[in-house]
Amino acid sequence: MSRAAGDGTSGSLDPVWSQRPDISAVLAALSYFDVFNWPLSASEIQLRSPHRVSLEQVTSALEELTSAALVARTGDWFALDNAPAHADRRHQRERASEAIWRDAWRYGRWAGRVPFVRLVAVSGSLSFNAADCGDDIDLFIVAESGRVWIARAGLGVVVRTVRVVTRGRVTLCPNFVVGTTSMEIPDHDRCTAHDIVRLVAITDPATLARFRSVNSWTEQLLPNICGDALHDAPARVGLIRRPIETLLRLRVFDPLERAERRRRTRDFGPSTPETRLTDDCCKGHVDGHRTRILDAYVARLNDFGLLDPSALVGGTDPHDSLRQTPERAR
Repeated sequence: MSRAAGDGTSGSLDPVWSQRPDISAVLAALSYFDVFNWPLSASEIQLRSPHRVSLEQVTSALEELTSAALVARTGDWFALDNAPAHADRRHQRERASEAIWRDAWRYGRWAGRVPFVRLVAVSGSLSFNAADCGDDIDLFIVAESGRVWIARAGLGVVVRTVRVVTRGRVTLCPNFVVGTTSMEIPDHDRCTAHDIVRLVAITDPATLARFRSVNSWTEQLLPNICGDALHDAPARVGLIRRPIETLLRLRVFDPLERAERRRRTRDFGPSTPETRLTDDCCKGHVDGHRTRILDAYVARLNDFGLLDPSALVGGTDPHDSLRQTPERAR
């Protein structure tokens, strides 16, 4: 390979190629998933690319890039380099994910029975079928506005119960909870867009459809994909949960909602750029995961003299397109 992934060296991409949407689209998709050592098929590259391109265009671009030794191939899988090892790792992770999904469906429904919870969706590595044995099951939650923190407290009870029932084998991680009236995600970047389109509904797919509609900006960053098929579980409140919710909506429980927010805020510790703890949002991403992913992605694009404005942490216009770096453009 003429390019060492992420080593900071300059790639040998022809400046004429970097101006072609099909070439830059393929390299952007592969660069993003190279952060995770995850190879892609031609159809996946087409779906995950930042430009509207056809499968035929992607296939043709891949032929050119593999001939130029800028992309590696093994079977139906493509990667920036080391494709065989990445393909083996992908097969292993997909096998591990099959077993974890059984737990996600079962215990995710437990989370869906918590008062005020309107959507439980699997996020993170499992939503990509990339989880490893022992990984947490990340959950994205939509809860009724005004009772987000009471719902989060109830989810904490489920997390602890599942841990006891499974003797520590399964850990649910509801690390992102938003209110029903605050579903728009302000982080308009490529990492967040991928996470949104890969959410898999465990309960109430109609709420997930509304969430994606509110966040339609993802269609600008991933124009070839509309989100994966949703689970067809019906939305049910339940005979027991309904009166509990009616009771807890009384204003006398407003202080409990505020107290839960204060308690959880203390538990999360010092604020980070990726935590968001408001009346209608509990985002407990405390390890800088998104920032690290975007930084690594940008480094890989720089190897090819490409710049993706949607990879800049802090919010960008999703209409900005992949382009050459200023150095290459001059």
